[in-house]
Amino acid sequence: MKSLSHYITEAFDSSYKFTGKKVAEDEYTYGFDSVIKVDGDTKRSRLQVDIEGSENANDDDYLIWDIGFSRKMMARGGFGLSSYDITGEGDALKIFSTVMKIGQDFVKKEDPKYISFAAEKPNGIPSKVMATREKLYLRMAKKFFGSKFKITVKSSSTGTVFYLEKK
Repeated sequence: MKSLSHYITEAFDSSYKFTGKKVAEDEYTYGFDSVIKVDGDTKRSRLQVDIEGSENANDDDYLIWDIGFSRKMMARGGFGLSSYDITGEGDALKIFSTVMKIGQDFVKKEDPKYISFAAEKPNGIPSKVMATREKLYLRMAKKFFGSKFKITVKSSSTGTVFYLEKK
């Protein structure tokens, strides 16, 4: 019988194929296709992962690279509007795993000193309590980046920001 941690590790190892490239001196963009259930129907969606470098208030010599992603739903004639909303549908673990693997690809290409990303907190959760999504982000950050980066977590009533600094 497989343990729960084995199933979690197996889930993190499953990811979508992705493409991506550097589009500016301080910007990378990646994308991959996924499926989502909307009102019982399975629909295609496109996820876009943007990694943008900006000035770092704590270290003038290095950029801080922010990782963010959004989903575009397939609409008539093509993809529709982007959304950062939590849908609760689809295959979140496979999506998060793909985003983390994109992060690893980016780290190989850019060798950043600082990275950040955030997880929204559902309404009604106190700032000192981590919601399931925030816990998942932390677990994935440790798995994919913990050996090379120190991870700092800053929570508020709206979400948690994860700061990674190269060890």
